[in-house]
Amino acid sequence: PRWSKVLAGVGLLALLGLGSAAGYAWQRGWLTREFWAASRPCGPLEVSSPVRPAPRVRRLVDVAPADSPTTIAFDGSGRTGYLAEREGRIRVLEDRRLRRRPVLDLSDRVATGDDQGLLGLAVTGGHLHAWFSGDDLVGRLVTWPLRDGRPDLAGERTLLEEPLDTVHHNGGGLAVGPGGDLYLGIGDGGLTGDPDG
Repeated sequence: PRWSKVLAGVGLLALLGLGSAAGYAWQRGWLTREFWAASRPCGPLEVSSPVRPAPRVRRLVDVAPADSPTTIAFDGSGRTGYLAEREGRIRVLEDRRLRRRPVLDLSDRVATGDDQGLLGLAVTGGHLHAWFSGDDLVGRLVTWPLRDGRPDLAGERTLLEEPLDTVHHNGGGLAVGPGGDLYLGIGDGGLTGDPDG
């Protein structure tokens, strides 16, 4: 009788554990048809145009150590670069030298959990643009005019505030198009299969 009670208790705990795991999986979208469809191989890749080999890398140059660098953006001259560190610092790279002191520190405004952080930088039209995720689960695209290669903090403007579903897939790809337009990849805000739609 004692062993039957122990086994019944273990069985009950196992059922509760499985139920909790199934509930979590359902909440994350891991049990949906869409998740499994997105997780299946797509089949053979068909190439519609000839693929050119990537240009050969002539040499790699170790510029300077940085803390969790996420991206770098160069101004129109190509001589000055702005390096983003995930925690929110932006440092200047000039003539292959990375300055120690940040030119801009957003660390008090940037969240760094999971896929969050200062994730994108771009320079266009005399402005430095940055995309980062905040503690309030809002992604922000912020811009500063550049004065002598340095962001003018008094001229800061928020161009976009976008609610983020989760701390995952917060995107951040910033690019300047041929016409000077600014493009931003926000991300889907979910895990594999984008359970939040």
